[in-house]
Amino acid sequence: MEMKNILVVDDSISNLLLIKDILSSNPEYNVICEKDGDRVLQQLNANKIDLMLLDIMMPKVDGYEVCRHVKEDAGFKDIPIIFLTAKVDEASLLRGFECGAVDYIKKPFLISELMARVKTHITLKKTNEKLKNELFKHSITQQNLLNSQNELTIRNNIAQYFLTDKGDEVYPKLLEEILKYVSMDYGAIGYIDNIYSDDDTDVRHLVCPAIYSGAIESDKNYTFAIEDIGDVALAAIRRQTIIQKNNVSKLFFTNEEVTCMIASPIIYHEKLIGLIACASRENDYAEKSKQKLQSISGFIAPAIYNRIHDANENAKLIKSVAVTQEQERARFVKDIHDGLGSYLTTLTTYISIIKSGMLDAQEYNNMLDDMSNIVVEMANEARNIANNLHPDIIAKLGLVDSIKYQFSRLYVMNRNTKLNFDYAGYVDLESQDVQTELYHIACELMNNAFKYAHATQIDIVLESDGKNVSFKYHDDGVGFDVEKTMQRIKGKKSSGLINIRERISKLNGTITMESRPHGGMTLAVEI
Repeated sequence: MEMKNILVVDDSISNLLLIKDILSSNPEYNVICEKDGDRVLQQLNANKIDLMLLDIMMPKVDGYEVCRHVKEDAGFKDIPIIFLTAKVDEASLLRGFECGAVDYIKKPFLISELMARVKTHITLKKTNEKLKNELFKHSITQQNLLNSQNELTIRNNIAQYFLTDKGDEVYPKLLEEILKYVSMDYGAIGYIDNIYSDDDTDVRHLVCPAIYSGAIESDKNYTFAIEDIGDVALAAIRRQTIIQKNNVSKLFFTNEEVTCMIASPIIYHEKLIGLIACASRENDYAEKSKQKLQSISGFIAPAIYNRIHDANENAKLIKSVAVTQEQERARFVKDIHDGLGSYLTTLTTYISIIKSGMLDAQEYNNMLDDMSNIVVEMANEARNIANNLHPDIIAKLGLVDSIKYQFSRLYVMNRNTKLNFDYAGYVDLESQDVQTELYHIACELMNNAFKYAHATQIDIVLESDGKNVSFKYHDDGVGFDVEKTMQRIKGKKSSGLINIRERISKLNGTITMESRPHGGMTLAVEI
């Protein structure tokens, strides 16, 4: 396995540690941290860097200047640079791209977004390097080289659109790139509105957020019944393969006459999720265009599928929140404790560090900035609880990454505490309620491990088959007498152990717990 070296440049030690902890979860990534921007070129000379994450605001040399120096060096100009920035105004972003950056990540960032963007640009760089090696190895013609570079550019553009455009605004840009790539004049791209339905294909509809033809040029959504979209497109959907027609035809979305039409279904995991149709007055390049369209359909299929999947999941979540709203009000006090307790614990730790007087001026200011961000997150969490929403982090990251994120927050209290998290046997749960309760249970247990048990090792095993779920927890902390402790806290609603028992009872689950003084703690939950 070839390791990928990622250089992270940030003057904040806490940011460096957090990013390194997140990226190191991928065994293929070797993360190199650097605090000073003026030492970047030394690191580049000492290591083969595949990607750079660069903070813009640094005291000695800012990120813009560092980026310019790197891009001016012929040996390093191909290294992709992603800016880490809280400045997302148009002028700042434009300045970053003019310096040579390929992307940016807004602070504070989501773990899933950070991992996705890093993976995208690592993959693009690897693809580009592989392409160059293959071109050199096989001595292909200059025209083939140009075509390959054009395809890589278009794929890179499409990847950027999917990362930056969150709604249907991505489709007009996609269509423009596709038409340019396949050398066609007119086109439409759309997705099936109910790909998760078991109904027959004929009752489904094609939603087209983007159309370009001689008659229509719009980003307005047009919806077509499957049987109304034309013989070539309908045949492509029915056979789930690309279809080409080379005679005078009428496009299904306009009265424009064309001599060549190509339609390709968008397929992901053997499921029809959409359609691309392209047309032109010329037909002498139809076969080449057909191959290109087939390639690009496969390339965009996973991203479109994930967008539709996320939209469906968000709809389910909104419906679930509406149904359970009144029931959740009764748990308001407990949710305040579980939702905000970890933030308060982290703030207490930061205050203790500041009071120790061991920080220099820069570290002091950075820690104040971190504390300010935590206060903002606490306000958002409190607002979510007050409105009876599930924790925002669950909807954004999912259960597994939410637990990892909570541990990274607590990690600053004791960097000797390690987490062994085994979720290989876990399949995402449909129930948002179960994910929420398991997240709160994990938070409660990890808070206790750091704050009271002084554990050095935490082990969590999470397993499910999509319906049944098993959650097992163990730490090597100070432990306690279970029977005496449960008797002592009986009736105390603010107790973490009582909260955990009540949460499991609410889900009709079972819980077993073992502990003894100086013997750690083990807890198992079955739902």
